[in-house]
Amino acid sequence: MRRTVGIVVRILLGIMAVLFIVFGILGIRDHLWHLLVAGILILFLSIFWNFFKSPSKDGTVSPLWKKIRMAAVGILFIFALLDVALMIIGFKVAQPDASSDNKVTMVILGTDTKGDQPGDLLKLRLDKAIEYLQDSPAMKVIVTGKGRGEYSEAEVMTKYLVAHGIDSNRILQEDRAQSTLENFQFSKEIAKRENLPERFLVVTNNYHQFRASLYAKEYGIETESLSAPTTWYMLFPLSERERFLIVTEWMGLSPDLINKYQEI
Repeated sequence: MRRTVGIVVRILLGIMAVLFIVFGILGIRDHLWHLLVAGILILFLSIFWNFFKSPSKDGTVSPLWKKIRMAAVGILFIFALLDVALMIIGFKVAQPDASSDNKVTMVILGTDTKGDQPGDLLKLRLDKAIEYLQDSPAMKVIVTGKGRGEYSEAEVMTKYLVAHGIDSNRILQEDRAQSTLENFQFSKEIAKRENLPERFLVVTNNYHQFRASLYAKEYGIETESLSAPTTWYMLFPLSERERFLIVTEWMGLSPDLINKYQEI
């Protein structure tokens, strides 16, 4: 029985390792290389666990292999502990706490587009915003994001909002931002210039709310959250990317500040 349980656990670990490695390779340009490392470590332990326990000719296990095993397990334990902790915090931050009054400015953070139409994630954000804006007719909204296509993310969002009944006079476009941090920097400038409330109702997908709230604080911006769902097949890799960026930010690194569109 014990042997059967051991085999099942190793098979499950092997499947997890393969998934981590695949996600890591596919998302290496999006800061998911840590999943590749974790997957390799899990696969390594799954395959060679019994080897670590096998005694040498003198009846002892090599101290070197013991140390390698302990180091690998320790790294994975720390990774899992940090990941779960950030997951719980992120879940709490993503819970909507939208204000019932109009003393806030809505800010919709841009993301993927398809030509002049929003991509799947952005459409979810916009639909959530439209639902709220229809119940708050006096609220202004800043749509922020540059994008990589012919149309800026701000333009695409404006077109979609207007097509769904939101008055264009309520919408202000910010089309320079190339990162989440810049979304807040430039949106704050617009709010000041237009004499709008500098408390922001931030509309983004639930996986993104935690990091967005951290970056807003860097500019002294108070926020409330209005979270859209995330497409199920993108939830895990996108959430992992967010947690990687948060940790590297705490370490003094900031991949989010990289000019992701490679423009000077």
